[in-house]
Amino acid sequence: MSQKYIHYFGNESSESLLEAYGIVIKDKMDTLNPKICPSCDTGNTQDAKFCQKCSMIMSFEGYQEALESQKEKESEVQRLQQKYEQDMKTMQEALRQEMRNQISQLITKLKPEIITEGLT
Repeated sequence: MSQKYIHYFGNESSESLLEAYGIVIKDKMDTLNPKICPSCDTGNTQDAKFCQKCSMIMSFEGYQEALESQKEKESEVQRLQQKYEQDMKTMQEALRQEMRNQISQLITKLKPEIITEGLT
């Protein structure tokens, strides 16, 4: 009967004995079994934050990343909305001033008789 010879280096023998008796559990990721997306049933890598097909959140880190991204987008929208409102006020004021200037120019060009006739 043939036997298999295993050679251990350094601390490997004690680690494998502790694992064999269940004292120490080796913490390794199961890379052969994919993490299945609950939304679209697509297999993803074990460390995936988002599903590669439907972009659903697959881990807590992905959830945190999505929340941070959403907060950044909301703050950008608020900033752009404030800038838009400020620009609109500036443009309205400039338009009012331009209209006043044009009206005053028209009034100075008209003869005073026409103005007084129009008022009576």
